[in-house]
Amino acid sequence: MLHLERKVSLATWLVVAVLVISCQQRRQSRYEQQQEISNCYSFIQGGRLVLQCPDARTTTTDLNLQAFAVSANGSYLAFMSGSGNDAGTTMLIDLRAQNATTRSLNTRSLASSCGKLIASDAGMTTDVVSGRELSKPPYTLFRCSSDEAVVVGYQGTWKDPLEVRLKLWRGLPPRSVISSLTEFRAFDVSPNGKYIAYSDSGSHKTCIVFVEKLSCTNDAALAPVSVSDSGEVIFSSHRDEGCFYKDPSHFEPSSIRSNDACLGIYKWQIGIPEEQLLEPIGRDPQWVAHPDWLKAWMVKATN
Repeated sequence: MLHLERKVSLATWLVVAVLVISCQQRRQSRYEQQQEISNCYSFIQGGRLVLQCPDARTTTTDLNLQAFAVSANGSYLAFMSGSGNDAGTTMLIDLRAQNATTRSLNTRSLASSCGKLIASDAGMTTDVVSGRELSKPPYTLFRCSSDEAVVVGYQGTWKDPLEVRLKLWRGLPPRSVISSLTEFRAFDVSPNGKYIAYSDSGSHKTCIVFVEKLSCTNDAALAPVSVSDSGEVIFSSHRDEGCFYKDPSHFEPSSIRSNDACLGIYKWQIGIPEEQLLEPIGRDPQWVAHPDWLKAWMVKATN
């Protein structure tokens, strides 16, 4: 009888073990599916918002876009629209509910960082969705990972000497200088915190820091830059071709009336010899890991 009970007990434990492993595998599979990210990116072209994915390209009508940002989880879009160089209106779109509200933010500095949509102006950073101030003193301009564990930024204001306000620091409190001459203030932290990308105006290079190792490409990025969880950085930079600029968002190639170099969209990552031109005309690119809600809104806004 005792021998039989042991056999039953062993069989029961085997069944439980199989069920537990199966449940863990299903949970892991669901987790992996949630972690799958796309290779989509969005940018401004001719005042329009463009979403480029491997299988399709979606474009709005001319919204007179001056700046935009999409939240890391794809649920919110913030953008500023206006005519020419004038300060415009900042809109917040709840992409899941497909509704819009106006925000009183007089800034073109919109970004997806720290797990939020943020707006930076005159040393103050605001969470666009909640409307609350987000501060990381002594930084006056910063970016961070989604969990806010990795923080990178600048101290001081335009009144401070260059050696203060052009140093890009890492840590909270600041512990180490990443670069001492970053005039363009173009920088980003990947959502997972593994990669830091920045433009070094002193050496005219765009660089990525990964596990304390530095790699750079021979082209200086203009703000904003966007770096993904896989370490790909996307940015705009001047090309050799001349463009005629009606305003910062409306420009096109012109050999006759060109008044500045064209801006194009580039991609680069560690291990690649040189940056890849993705778009010959465009500015302000951002990786969009979860594009479905954004795409649905863009189609609706266009129609």
